Amino acid sequence: FKFISTPEWFTLPPAMATQTIFAEAGTLTNLDIAPKLPITVKNTSVVPANGIDVTAILYDGTGNALGVSKTFIDSLIGGESIERMFTWRIPFSGESKRTELIVTNNTFIQ
Repeated sequence: FKFISTPEWFTLPPAMATQTIFAEAGTLTNLDIAPKLPITVKNTSVVPANGIDVTAILYDGTGNALGVSKTFIDSLIGGESIERMFTWRIPFSGESKRTELIVTNNTFIQ
């Protein structure tokens, strides 16, 4: 790893340190044709959140991933929640037993 120029450092406002983005999965439906998974994403802080990625991973009973999908949310103001729907084109090869939602956001997007 090598810097090719002098890095530019940013200081985040203190409110950004407590920013929390929460995602909750609904019930998986339409399993025989094209599975659908509704989710709710909420910004539980008082400051806006920008550049939010939410990835859903569905696992079978032995921990093997059956399906992965990702969505991008431009921004959520403080206290706002939004609904999204993950979809897959074909049925899964096994039965989904566990859902993992991974939420990341880029605090440097203005």
